[in-house]
Amino acid sequence: MSAVTGAYPISSGVAVMEGGSVTISGTNFSATATSNTVTWGGQTLTVTSASVSSLTVTAPQVTSNNASAVSVKVGSNTATSSSNLTVLDVVL
Repeated sequence: MSAVTGAYPISSGVAVMEGGSVTISGTNFSATATSNTVTWGGQTLTVTSASVSSLTVTAPQVTSNNASAVSVKVGSNTATSSSNLTVLDVVL
């Protein structure tokens, strides 16, 4: 069974800018990037690299600052983070 044990750079409310990289740590992920489905706030994120203990994804574009749990689905197993990932809207 898969488990999400952390997501970095988030920890205790730290946020990531949209388009930034997020590393999700856990157990029993697939080493094949396309075999892991990562969702955040109803959006499917792009997995750019994968191992059985970590996934790297690209933070989605958002229209305002948003916080949501991260879920990882591998086969029929889904694991959800215990803390939220906050993605910040980039305003130039």
